[in-house]
Amino acid sequence: MSRALAVSIALVLAGSSVAMAQDSSLRDIARSQDRQAESLRRLETIERDRARREDSARHNAERDSRSMRRFD
Repeated sequence: MSRALAVSIALVLAGSSVAMAQDSSLRDIARSQDRQAESLRRLETIERDRARREDSARHNAERDSRSMRRFD
């Protein structure tokens, strides 16, 4: 095997391992971003549900207050 061929094969193999490492890193980053997006969706849902409960409680309190005034 000629020296040039051996060097070429070594470079291809080294490049291949670097490419695989980069691919693995990109997949890890994508998974991390997916987890962050899912966490954000859960937090938004929790906040929306909390706001609905507060709005419903306020609405019910206003309705009860009007009802009490009618009976006074």
